[in-house]
Amino acid sequence: MAIAKGQDFFAPNPQDIDKGNYLVFETDRQAEILDWLGCKNVPTVEKDRFIHSLINFNDNCSGFFEFRAYFLAAKYLAAFPNSSFADEIAEQLLDWSQGNFWCSKSKIDFNQTIAKEADKALKITDCRQAISAYEQTIQNTQQDELLISTAQKLLELAPKNQIAIATIKDRLANSDSNSELSYLVSLCSKYKIITSIAIETSIKLLKQIKPNDLPEADAWVGNTFYYLNEIAVNNENTIDALIVFLKRMARSNGYSFLIELALQTLSIIAQRNGNAIEFLESFIEEYAFTDFNHLSARALWTIDPDNFKAVYTALKFLDNENRPLAAQEVAYCLLEDNQTYINLSDKSLNKVVSYLIDLIYQDYQFQQKHRERAELVSMNGCYINILGKIAQTNKTALEGLCFLLEKVRDEHSKMFIYLALPKAARSSKALNIIYSLLESIKDDWQQYNIARKILVRDPNNKVALDIYHRLLNILDDKHSRLEIAKKLALSDSSNKVAINTLSELIYIPSLHNCLNEQELALPVLEPIDPSNRLAIKALEEFAKKTKDRDALIYIIKHLKRLDPGNDVAQKRLNRIIAAVINSMQTHDRNNDTCLMNVAIYWREL
Repeated sequence: MAIAKGQDFFAPNPQDIDKGNYLVFETDRQAEILDWLGCKNVPTVEKDRFIHSLINFNDNCSGFFEFRAYFLAAKYLAAFPNSSFADEIAEQLLDWSQGNFWCSKSKIDFNQTIAKEADKALKITDCRQAISAYEQTIQNTQQDELLISTAQKLLELAPKNQIAIATIKDRLANSDSNSELSYLVSLCSKYKIITSIAIETSIKLLKQIKPNDLPEADAWVGNTFYYLNEIAVNNENTIDALIVFLKRMARSNGYSFLIELALQTLSIIAQRNGNAIEFLESFIEEYAFTDFNHLSARALWTIDPDNFKAVYTALKFLDNENRPLAAQEVAYCLLEDNQTYINLSDKSLNKVVSYLIDLIYQDYQFQQKHRERAELVSMNGCYINILGKIAQTNKTALEGLCFLLEKVRDEHSKMFIYLALPKAARSSKALNIIYSLLESIKDDWQQYNIARKILVRDPNNKVALDIYHRLLNILDDKHSRLEIAKKLALSDSSNKVAINTLSELIYIPSLHNCLNEQELALPVLEPIDPSNRLAIKALEEFAKKTKDRDALIYIIKHLKRLDPGNDVAQKRLNRIIAAVINSMQTHDRNNDTCLMNVAIYWREL
């Protein structure tokens, strides 16, 4: 039944009087208020009085409730859009959202949080009022920054709003700030508006980039390429502009990363484009054996994957000792792209694979010579993962990885290479190498950690499971033993040692406080024996010997679930009841934490 007067919502909450709260701020009352505002039987004047009380709420609490009330009023306009205060609310929220943080009512200097909340409130209030307020702001201001930010907010509410689009179009035509133009292009890309003008602006920005410009210093430089990737796919004018840009940069010895950005953009927007292919082929010939050369070859095989000249040019870098970094990148890119390496002849593919194997081994030898400990560095790790993928069908890659597995010394590198090998290729020789590695490690913890990493990638790995079998009754740490027992029991439900360990570790105080129940022993024991005798027996044995009250609550709860009439559970439960009654009668009233914990568990039971 609707409340007759809106002022009733401003009464203090009888359940929360100490906090000075009001019913109107209670979350569970908001649906009731919305129904009341939408009720035809409630006079409009009464609804307006309610909205007026919200926007003029005086809390004598430094504005804390005042602002909450104002934002609620904005929300309630969705149910009462004809309020006579709708325009005032929209204008005030707009004022706050734009950073005008001084509120004449409360004399409080707002912060950015209030501005963000005002912006959110605008979006959930009556959309027509907010759109109207934004449009009026655009029509009444001459500040470029405010024009753009308001147009953006207007587009968020109405993506095709013509006033907002006209504002952005005007700024694109008249702004002389490259950063501002770049931001406007980003809005065009995001809202998919005036794309042709945005492309023209990006081409204009492209012409403004100088050979020594740094995207790190001027974000608009990098953003120019980024947004061309988004909006200019297959656009002939953009492709021609990028070709002109690349020629200009190469002639003036521009930074290679600017050329790389341009080539990446060209490879994205110019798929199978004849002009781009022709330009890149000539670019490769003109700048043979330079950084530009291998970058353009990479772009060419992306645009035209079957292009022989691109791949042939890239392969030549592998023999060029003067360009080692370029050669590495070429080898990596040739193999990273599935389509490219599939199209390589066997001879060419073997050449790239052999190059990478030699590169990895030489780098490892260098580390051994100059460092105390040699490991495969991150880039070599990327190479090995790619070689592992190729080794599924390529003998050279497979033999190369086995060669590295045998030659490297540190356990981390050996494991990395072993796990990169295709499962079908993990031969007895490879297994023997890992066995020897693990046997050479005397530290049980190190063996456990290596075996655990293997099982993450290869759940049925015989080497790792053998290590788990050996360590199960050696390690002292109960958490590790539990993890080992769970894995072994899941791999082989007849493993009595693992099952006995799970029964022994049915409750571990330090773990039960921090792990989800599904991560403990019981969820593994139950599926092994559908009759649940294993789980029940383990719970009973623990219940008989433990004096830990928390543990007993846990054990009894699950015994009652698995075996509702269980005698052991009932006897232990009776003892807990007596203990609870005794605690209630004798506990220290200044320290009732223990009693509270028992009450919580008791409620669960």
